[in-house]
Amino acid sequence: FASASRSAVESGAVLLNEYDVVDLILGLQKNDGYSTRAYPTLTSAMCDALREYTRFHGRLLVSGAYLARDQRTSETVDFLLHTLKVKAYAPLTLSDGAQTIGMNSTFALNTTLNDIHYPVRQVDCLEPEVPAFSTLLFSGSEMSAAVAYPGSDYKAITLGFPFECLRYASGRERMMGAFLKFLLSK
Repeated sequence: FASASRSAVESGAVLLNEYDVVDLILGLQKNDGYSTRAYPTLTSAMCDALREYTRFHGRLLVSGAYLARDQRTSETVDFLLHTLKVKAYAPLTLSDGAQTIGMNSTFALNTTLNDIHYPVRQVDCLEPEVPAFSTLLFSGSEMSAAVAYPGSDYKAITLGFPFECLRYASGRERMMGAFLKFLLSK
């Protein structure tokens, strides 16, 4: 297990090919147009590093509330389609008590501010590009919350919400266990 900054990955100081799984945690990050500097969820350099990682049978887990919606360049949109296998999205505002369903489970999301965790109020509903498939839905919407790509070349799971916004530790453990089993399978 190791943690790295975005700049370390983008500059090549951290070589992703040394890791069995890369978990890109984007949280609520987005290029909001109001900050003192642009901070998009994905940059060309990050897309290049992740694309290179998948060339060597990498395994990606990517999560974030604005992951699809924040893409404004043809290169990052292309990365969503051809690497993460997400071809469309729609924003969704979550109500209190929102959940994801799938994988024979229901997972509660943090949607209100509390003393333990930040809330997620808006998410990206993702549409899979075949042969990828939806593995979780946002309850009540029938919109995809997560897309899995089961390639023989590499594997990827993309979440339209921050993984860390799953409300309960037991749910995070179950979901991460299922994701790692999928990603590390031969």
